[in-house]
Amino acid sequence: MRDRPEELAGVSHMTCAGKTALITGSTSGIGYAAALALGRLGADVIVHGRDVSAGESVVNELETIGVEAMFIPADFANPDAVRELATTVREETDELDFLFNNAGGYFRTGRLTDLGVEYTFHINHLAPYQLTTDLIDHLTDDACIVTTSSAAHRGVSLDLLGLQP
Repeated sequence: MRDRPEELAGVSHMTCAGKTALITGSTSGIGYAAALALGRLGADVIVHGRDVSAGESVVNELETIGVEAMFIPADFANPDAVRELATTVREETDELDFLFNNAGGYFRTGRLTDLGVEYTFHINHLAPYQLTTDLIDHLTDDACIVTTSSAAHRGVSLDLLGLQP
């Protein structure tokens, strides 16, 4: 990336020192860019993803620039893993200042999660909702919750009756 996101957003002069951020899906893409940007602004960063090697790589990159960072793996298709992510965040932090619900994807296969819910819907909507509700009382009073999305929804339709088994 040629331009840093914090510069493009006009916030590179701001500080996030003393703040803690959880960024889901931060081992690649937008989440990765957000993790680095918040780190450069001074925040402690909790990196999340499914790929342990990629997560450790992001943590190492953040630590190289002087950021306190940690990786917590969790598969958003598994509600128990999301609950465990929230539990670990609670155990490892005093509170959260930023929750970035960024993890997601678009899966064409039409497969179901173990709960019988369509996979893409579960990953993109139910898991972030669960994580947010599991952490809501762990957020500071002035915390910022950001939920990202993509244009993948264009050209497809949502069958609300198909969300249930």
